[in-house]
Amino acid sequence: MTGLSLSGGTFSYANISAGSTSANPTLNSPVATFTFTSGSTSTTTPSTTYGTLTTTQSYSLSASQNGFTAVNSSNGTLTATSYGTTVGSARTSGTVTRKITST
Repeated sequence: MTGLSLSGGTFSYANISAGSTSANPTLNSPVATFTFTSGSTSTTTPSTTYGTLTTTQSYSLSASQNGFTAVNSSNGTLTATSYGTTVGSARTSGTVTRKITST
């Protein structure tokens, strides 16, 4: 095996209501494409002849803003300050980045 590429993976969050304090991401896993020395490709994980595929992911938040305070680096839970029953405009968090590493 000479290469591995990931494509099409996405994640999103539902709206966090004013009285809530967190939201978990909805994940759509990426498709892994394996490339072999022959030049052929496959989306089927190769046998252990080629070793073991290990995939990890981590999340980060670009900025703490508008009451969005943090993101859990391992599971992606986005944390926000509860606004209780206060009526106000919609709030937007900083950008959440999901990094996937496969070896």
